[in-house]
Amino acid sequence: MKTTFTKNGLETRVKKGFSWVNLFFGFLVPLFHGDIARALLELVVGIITAGISWFIFPFFYNKHRANRLVDHGWVVKQ
Repeated sequence: MKTTFTKNGLETRVKKGFSWVNLFFGFLVPLFHGDIARALLELVVGIITAGISWFIFPFFYNKHRANRLVDHGWVVKQ
């Protein structure tokens, strides 16, 4: 299931649940989406935990991204 967000005529979609892309590409996903702080967090925690966190972050990434979009003025499309 996907949630669609709109802002200034632009649309973006965020899947609900587990992020397979984040599982395979790790900190590069938030970096690609412009979330530098989250990318650095995932990179540092990944180094500290020897990569174990790469199996944990995908469970929370999509929800974090949806919340970040709302915080930046995006609106859920009905």
